[in-house]
Amino acid sequence: VDGGTADAAEVFAAALQDNGRAKLVGQYSFGRAIIQKVIPLQAKEGKHALLLTVGKYYTPEDQSAIHNHGLAPDTEASPFVEEGWVFDELDIVRESGAIKTYVQELITKHEAKAIELAKGDGESSEGYPEFAALVAKVKANKDIHLEEQHLRRALRSELRLVLSQADKLSGGDLQEDHIFMSGLETLAKSAGVDLSKFDAYKAYLSKAD
Repeated sequence: VDGGTADAAEVFAAALQDNGRAKLVGQYSFGRAIIQKVIPLQAKEGKHALLLTVGKYYTPEDQSAIHNHGLAPDTEASPFVEEGWVFDELDIVRESGAIKTYVQELITKHEAKAIELAKGDGESSEGYPEFAALVAKVKANKDIHLEEQHLRRALRSELRLVLSQADKLSGGDLQEDHIFMSGLETLAKSAGVDLSKFDAYKAYLSKAD
């Protein structure tokens, strides 16, 4: 949940949380747990409607817990967002063709490895062939101050896009979804599962610590 969770989604989340059927992960919800009915109005092109509140959700514990306050997540987590300058410099790198060329060569020469990295690279650049050469090529532009992790994330994003378009990869990118990973960690603790035993989660757990 987050600040965009409201209305029906907020009602549903609150019901699950209150009845002990789910753990909420993310940020405080919007704080408008109401149910509304859309009533179209006679207007040009049908662009107008009346939203009529037909129901409100009150929690068993505290009837005022949601309205104008929001649901408190059991585990607070925020999405990872790059700084603005990173996007600007990555645009320059993409326009140079360096990332696209690397991805095309990686898929052509090491397709199985490319698919493996696209599914999950442990948030490490070690598995990418000739990654150091790519970094050197990018750094040749003295106006670029990107770190290796910036390039790794951009590279993997492009790799996933190309493979998905070729129907060689499906599903979302859960590795880079920090809110999902926080939820998974919360669920694992509740179930008594030690995620540190799984290589795919070691990188996330080391950062969380």
